[in-house]
Amino acid sequence: MTIKKFNVKGLDNTANVRILTTDNLTSNVVYAALTSALTGSNIGGGGGGGSGSPGGPGATGATGVFSGTTNQAIITTNTTPSTSTSTGALLVSGGAGVSGNVYAGRVYSSGFYMLDGSPYSSGNLNISGATIAVSSTAPSTPANGNLWFSTNTGDLFIYFSDGSSAGWLQIFGPAGPIGATGSLGATGATGSIGSTGATGTQGNIGLTGATGAPGATGAQGSTGSPGGATGATGATGPVGGYSYTVTASGSSDYVINGSNDPDLYMIRGFTYYFNVTTSGGHPFWIKTSRVTGTASAYSNGVTNNGAADGLITFTVPIDAPSQLYYICQFHSAMSGNIFTSNIGTGSGGGGSAGPRATYSGTSASLANNAAGNIDITGLKGYIIYKIASSHPAWIRIYTNAAARSSDSARTSGTDPTPDTGVIAEVITNATPQTITLAPAVAGFNDENPVTTTIPIAVTNLSGGTNAITVTLTLVKSEE
Repeated sequence: MTIKKFNVKGLDNTANVRILTTDNLTSNVVYAALTSALTGSNIGGGGGGGSGSPGGPGATGATGVFSGTTNQAIITTNTTPSTSTSTGALLVSGGAGVSGNVYAGRVYSSGFYMLDGSPYSSGNLNISGATIAVSSTAPSTPANGNLWFSTNTGDLFIYFSDGSSAGWLQIFGPAGPIGATGSLGATGATGSIGSTGATGTQGNIGLTGATGAPGATGAQGSTGSPGGATGATGATGPVGGYSYTVTASGSSDYVINGSNDPDLYMIRGFTYYFNVTTSGGHPFWIKTSRVTGTASAYSNGVTNNGAADGLITFTVPIDAPSQLYYICQFHSAMSGNIFTSNIGTGSGGGGSAGPRATYSGTSASLANNAAGNIDITGLKGYIIYKIASSHPAWIRIYTNAAARSSDSARTSGTDPTPDTGVIAEVITNATPQTITLAPAVAGFNDENPVTTTIPIAVTNLSGGTNAITVTLTLVKSEE
């Protein structure tokens, strides 16, 4: 059976449902879907041919029943809209498979179903009085609420009329290009400057700390001869005085230059240095009486008297008493005698100083910066007024030969260790040059037995190879 058109008229008396196919309707549609609806006299069996006068109608064919096949359009005249499963012009109790297009004025459905027969549950579809047109141009006679999808632009439109005007309104479409960035807004006005806070009051100025005692000035370094090396800088340290190292042996003794509480002999007008290291427990006092505490302190010519750790300087006044004392502030056992005298006066009584005289000695020939020894035959005890050299040199005077040997590795920029037997040292930088010591420096021979030899070490700083002659101006202080 081949059915090309299927018309159902009367759903709302204004539109037809047409089923147009390019293939034959399947037997399911004919037999299963339409048999129960299209029965009896609803479809005529076809008229038989009749004879009569020309132009007369043929005889009416006998009434027949739909037998399952037809090549005619099916038209119903029931105009009641189909709104339920029991009313309407065309009722189909089974399924209808349509391989072509379906055209409908209105579609009423209680639901939509998937191919497997399960209901579609993601949402409802409700189209009331609207059509959806898919075309490249807008429909020419749209009604209010119709939808149009443009195949050219991919936009969706709805036709809307408010009674006075009508037109297609775009629902959605592809995103347009991003608009140009707007111009920068004007800068806001600058806010007013806040008021300046009140100035705080200035704090009090702290007290100025006490000025420390000036250190002794070292001898001036020599200047190299033209074209020669620059002489080393002279060592910094006490000039024109004798140094004592003072430590403590428990609470029983001061240890001065290695001896426990020795008697000390000093010459008026000369300066002596006490390098005290007792860890703070034994303040060292020079006094007129052998008493503990701070009473009877002798202050003439004494700087930093009573120090437990530090340097005490004593320049013996010309009118100093012939006997003074040193003693610990807290321990009476830690004490000893200080005897003072004029030059040439021993502890036992009078005597006169010897005349001023010069004593000289010359080293072997020395390369520049090389060191050598000189032994000058002089005095057992003496006061050094001047030291002269024939060429720029670093000159050191010692109490004995052993002290000179142990000091041989020291450099000119390094001070000697206290109590190592160094009496005095100078650096000359001219040819010749004499250095005057002010105040004068006391020296003596400390060999055993005592001799009149004055051990000297000399380093050539002339820039060339030379023998160095050293001349001392001395005053005799001991027979």
